[in-house]
Amino acid sequence: MEQLKVFCRDRCRGEATVERRDGRAEIEVSMEDPADGLYRAVLTGERGQLPLGVMEPHHGTLILRRRPYLRDVEQLGMLRSIQVNRSFAFRRPETWKRTDSPMDLVSSDFLKTRLERYRAAWWRKSEGTLRLALPLDEGEPFPVEALFCFARIEWVDGRRCAVYTFDGQERPL
Repeated sequence: MEQLKVFCRDRCRGEATVERRDGRAEIEVSMEDPADGLYRAVLTGERGQLPLGVMEPHHGTLILRRRPYLRDVEQLGMLRSIQVNRSFAFRRPETWKRTDSPMDLVSSDFLKTRLERYRAAWWRKSEGTLRLALPLDEGEPFPVEALFCFARIEWVDGRRCAVYTFDGQERPL
């Protein structure tokens, strides 16, 4: 059985074993889970690489078990390491701030008057935009009804909300 180091982002982050048996190489890879995307493992040898596939999250680690043909592994020559690269980045969860007075977030009279009735809302600003999440309660009028076609329905802080995005001049996007 061979022991190999697992490298990700130029650091050793785990270990792998390669056991040759019955025309197959049994490969087990394990490393800490950065929890920020999908990661693919590649077996690296002195004469090339063999893609192993996407690693699976398991209790704070990423694992992978594969049984490629021994002939494919032997073509790599002396095995060096397992290289793991992020192939897909997860979108970071949005951080919302709660406000008890959403009308204080805007300057236009049009929006101020329509936000007066709300005692709870969530907001965030980024790259010159304001995202405003207003509770969408059953039996209540749609929040800022005049702009309903610009709303996206999303869950924010455990509540269903109509979410509006405004540019720097408070125009809906």
